[in-house]
Amino acid sequence: SLGPNGSPRIDRRIISAVRTCAYPQRVLIAQQATETQQQVTLAYLTASTSVMLRVVAPSKYRLTLYSKSGDALIAFEQQWLSDRMTSPSPNIALVVNDHVLLAAVDSAPNRDVQSAPQTPSPAGVNPMAAHALTYFLGKPHSFIALQGIHLANDQMSVRSASVLQNGTSAWLLVEPPDSSPTAHRCALSTVSSEGLHQFIQRLASL
Repeated sequence: SLGPNGSPRIDRRIISAVRTCAYPQRVLIAQQATETQQQVTLAYLTASTSVMLRVVAPSKYRLTLYSKSGDALIAFEQQWLSDRMTSPSPNIALVVNDHVLLAAVDSAPNRDVQSAPQTPSPAGVNPMAAHALTYFLGKPHSFIALQGIHLANDQMSVRSASVLQNGTSAWLLVEPPDSSPTAHRCALSTVSSEGLHQFIQRLASL
């Protein structure tokens, strides 16, 4: 707006929000792609302020400024990890090669449930775990890519993960701690709402 003497005035909250986005200490990014659109949300965190940024259209953003760093993190979780997440039953964890996982994703919708356990078998996966994963992939589900970035002392640390979810269960996909650049492996595990909450907390505090 313009002041009484015609000079421009900018709301201090806008300046604070832009400053927080320009110089964050930590950033969380969530991306969810559907057949019709891609939803992108970012949480910019500093010790004193935080901002939730949502991409609402190409080159258009909605910024929400919070006075506390943790407030944006709570809003970030509520948007992505609401009641859609339920406790896993049973608890399952497995590690598969990337190409095996892609094969399971491609073939799951067209496979009979009884033959599903054979899909990831080349990786030596437990048959029960293979059956549970392939059964899950054969049902409608969404894919959310998560990324946590920590900026300190001109250094940047990045950690990535993905969440596969439907109306009843969710799987967390991360890179195994012992993975090498040539291994191309994925660690998957069923996860509850509380488990995802704890994981995002760790992601935000790299």
